[in-house]
Amino acid sequence: MSSLGVYFGPQGIYLAEIKGKKLVNSAQIPAAAFAVAPDDKVPEEVKIVALFKEELRKAKIEAKEVYLALSGSDLIMRTFEIPALPANELPQAINFEIKKYIPFKVEDLISDYQVEFDKTSNKNSILFIGIKKELIEKYMSIFRQLDIKIVSLEYAAFSILKLINLCGAPVKGVTAFVDADIELNDEANFTVVENNFPLFGRDIKLSPGLEAQAAKPEAGMLIEKLNTEIRISLDYYNRKFIHKKINRLLLISNKDASSSVEAFLKDLNLAFTFVDPSGVVGKGPVVELGLLKAFSCTIPQAKPAVKINLLAIWSKLRSKQQRDFGVVAEEVKTALTGLLPERKFLIIAGLIICAGVAAGILRKMPLQQEINQIIARRPQGTSVNARLSLSELQQLEKKTEQQFSDLNNLVKKQLYFTPGLSAIPQLLPPGVWLERFSLSYNNKDSKLELQGNVFLNNSQREAEALESFISALKSDANFSKMFPVIQIDSMNTVDILDKTGTHFNISGVKQQKMEREDESQP
Repeated sequence: MSSLGVYFGPQGIYLAEIKGKKLVNSAQIPAAAFAVAPDDKVPEEVKIVALFKEELRKAKIEAKEVYLALSGSDLIMRTFEIPALPANELPQAINFEIKKYIPFKVEDLISDYQVEFDKTSNKNSILFIGIKKELIEKYMSIFRQLDIKIVSLEYAAFSILKLINLCGAPVKGVTAFVDADIELNDEANFTVVENNFPLFGRDIKLSPGLEAQAAKPEAGMLIEKLNTEIRISLDYYNRKFIHKKINRLLLISNKDASSSVEAFLKDLNLAFTFVDPSGVVGKGPVVELGLLKAFSCTIPQAKPAVKINLLAIWSKLRSKQQRDFGVVAEEVKTALTGLLPERKFLIIAGLIICAGVAAGILRKMPLQQEINQIIARRPQGTSVNARLSLSELQQLEKKTEQQFSDLNNLVKKQLYFTPGLSAIPQLLPPGVWLERFSLSYNNKDSKLELQGNVFLNNSQREAEALESFISALKSDANFSKMFPVIQIDSMNTVDILDKTGTHFNISGVKQQKMEREDESQP
């Protein structure tokens, strides 16, 4: 029986069908295919479901279960050390410590942690991984629509660690590994493990900003970027873990990049091994890192070093929410059952309702009679003579169309004040307050009057604030279109609540008649 591995990466979605630990089928959905433009009305999730169904159909993959690998951009992974504590105090200490590393509430995450005691330092090494609730709900929704069950969900770098173990590469003591794809520029990972337990992890984006360019980045530039990122990661790790020196670095990448990286690592006096997974995957030399991650997440482990299970935490939370909802519903039902009224009260309530309906009908009858009388007095329109010729009917049609056109023009030429008035509160300078406004409009002109006060403890500053307000109104396209003439009618000193300020009156005017005459000029 075959299984399906899926990797959601920055360059797209990779699908790998595995049978007997060998890759038998693969597919890819580029990120550009389901990207959502600003004016796009189709949500990303709908696009992904449709494209996923199409790829499964074309590849003839019939999967009911899926193993999911996610990129570092979807997850939050932190490693840190805390003193040795009793087991009952660990959750509170970890929760306190993790708040230092994430910019939002821990309650917004589905998270899990793993503790590894270090006898040498007498400290606990903590591996913390979390995912936002809305993000895991998105993935669950996608595969629920595909009628596919998610079996596991893990960090893609940990999937590569399983692949390295399957390849038989030496992962003993403190070992670092780097997975990178120089050709397709997928997300690279730098990870350090001690006896397969993660100590440090860092996601690397080789060419930020270059994806949107038409020209493909040069391989030499990407290799140089990879070497620089490896150096930065090593420096950061060595400062954080002073007493845990890295013994060896493993690289899964294109063979073209391995020689350049090997020369770079020799300068750092760091032992280096290139891992070739082509023999394990079973489909020739595979260079696509995204496909390797999709393949690796399906590999089982007899004794997994990473025992974090975000999917189980999410399932427990959902079950608890459903149980809590059931308890609340039962309590509400019990409470309502105890509130059932006696029969005599129901009869009285029914009579009250019927009396209300009858009163409404009686009040409606005179109004309906008046409406019928108005309809009867309405002048009757002349009927069209059925004996009119074709030319006469066409002339009548043109006349009717002209009347509709005239009505439409009248509607379109109406003056709408909302866009202009909505700009006023956004343009008010600090210290300026409006207390009333009036708007008058007729066929000749429209006029807006604004009254208010300015409190800045300085008459000169108050006058400057009003001038600034007038300039802002004149510069606003919507307001100046409604009222081209804007001026200060009056400014007076006032005392309000033991404070001295300036009371002002501003007016805006638009000459409708003049505007129509100007529009009529050729």
